[in-house]
Amino acid sequence: MTTARNLSCIEDTETLVIRDITTRQQLGLSKYGTSVANNPLELRAWLAHAYEETLDKAVMNFNAAGNLQN
Repeated sequence: MTTARNLSCIEDTETLVIRDITTRQQLGLSKYGTSVANNPLELRAWLAHAYEETLDKAVMNFNAAGNLQN
């Protein structure tokens, strides 16, 4: 929720996210030698990769939630 009190944080947060995206882009270019836009993978491969990433995220979230309860 954005309020007048924390509006200044929005720019800082967005800047940090943009920085993370730029860093990930550079790592991807370094690792795979191509950008996402120029990657020749078929749609099915992209969807499989996204599914695997989603499963990883679910496991991490479940683990983190468990740690909060302890």
